[in-house]
Amino acid sequence: MYSHWNVPDGMNAEEVLRNASTCENYLLSANGLAETGEIINIDGTGNRVSSSLYGHKKVWFVVGRNKLAPTYDEALWRARNIAAPKNAQRLGVKYFPAMMLVDPKQGSVRPLSYGFISQDDLAKQFLNVSEDFKPNF
Repeated sequence: MYSHWNVPDGMNAEEVLRNASTCENYLLSANGLAETGEIINIDGTGNRVSSSLYGHKKVWFVVGRNKLAPTYDEALWRARNIAAPKNAQRLGVKYFPAMMLVDPKQGSVRPLSYGFISQDDLAKQFLNVSEDFKPNF
């Protein structure tokens, strides 16, 4: 079993994520589940969302009653207003929407953007943050 929150000795988080993305069975939870059948996940790194859609023989969702809502809109509300803020608090994110640069090898999380940003500006900001704002001249 692989979990990037519990990295075994001799491995790093990137290896764990890679191994988890190629295993036969994938176990995850959801941020919200509508009684009408829709599963809601808001994912910081994309590992849960991508692995829930592709690459595994079996995907298992373990979902507590606290995540169940009558409709899609209520499940989405729960994901945005209950699950996402709790995850943001755990990761130290204080402003929404927020985009973070996560380095699983170093275990670091650095902010890229708060609020809305164009794709061109995001690309520039990514370069600045990833290179620690070193001058490019």
